[in-house]
Amino acid sequence: MPLKGISKPQIEIIQSFFTNNAKKYNLKNYFFEGEFLRINISEKFLTLSSGKLENMLEEFTMFLNLSYINLKNRCIFCGEDNAYETILKKKVLFQSHQECYAREDRKLKVEKNNLELENKNYFRGTIGALLGGIIVVILNFIFGIFTDKTFIFIGFFIALGAFKGYSCLGGKVGKGTKYIIIFSTIFLLILSPIINIIYYMIFSETPLTIENFSFLIALKENFLLIAKELIMNSIMAILGILDVMRRINIEIKGLSSKLKKVSL
Repeated sequence: MPLKGISKPQIEIIQSFFTNNAKKYNLKNYFFEGEFLRINISEKFLTLSSGKLENMLEEFTMFLNLSYINLKNRCIFCGEDNAYETILKKKVLFQSHQECYAREDRKLKVEKNNLELENKNYFRGTIGALLGGIIVVILNFIFGIFTDKTFIFIGFFIALGAFKGYSCLGGKVGKGTKYIIIFSTIFLLILSPIINIIYYMIFSETPLTIENFSFLIALKENFLLIAKELIMNSIMAILGILDVMRRINIEIKGLSSKLKKVSL
C-alpha cells in the first residue's frame, strides 16, 4: 500500500494501529519500505470472507482521518492526485481514479482474451510431457536394477516430470494442460511395470513373444506384485497430479485480470 508523503511520526502512529489490531485481522507482519506499507496476512485469513479485508481498510481509513493523517491520494496509473478509488492490484492496495481503473480493467480483459486464444503448443507439450515422465521411469528402472527396489514416490515424480517436460518443449499453460498431464501420468504408470517385465525377459533370456509376456503377467505372484505397485504408484501419482494442478491453476490465475475494486 503506497502512502505518499508519510512522515516518521505518522509511521509510528500507523504501526500502533496494526499492532493493536494484529490479532483481530490475523496479520502475520507489517512494515514500511520507504513510503510503501506492506501487510502480510496469515494463511488462516484466506478462509474468511473478503468483507473482512474491506472492514480492516475501512477502519484503517477512519483511523487515519481521526489521527489527522492526510495523505496524497495519487493514482497508480496516471500519477495524478485526487484519486479516491481503492483497488487491489496483484494483492496490493493502491489508489486510482475511477476512469483510470475502468480503462486498465478493460485493457487487462483484452489481454486475458488474447492469451486464451493464443496457441498453447499442446502437441509439442504432450511429447514433452511423455518424455519428461519417461525420464523419471527410466531413472526408477535404473534404481531398481542396482537396489532391487522401486522408488515409492515414483508416481508423484512422474507427474512432476511430465509437467516439467511439457514446459521444456514449449507447451504453454492452458485449460488443456491438466488433461495432458493426467493422460501422460496414467500412461507412464502402466508403462513402468511393462518395462520391468521386458527387462526380466531379456535378462532371463526368455524369447520376447506376446505369449511369454502374457504368461508372466498372468502368474499369480507377478500379477499381485504389479497390482500392488500400481495401487501404490497411483496414490502417489494422484498427489503429484494435485500438486501440478495447483501450479497450473496459479499460472492460469496469474494470467487473469489482477484488478479488483475495494469499496470503502
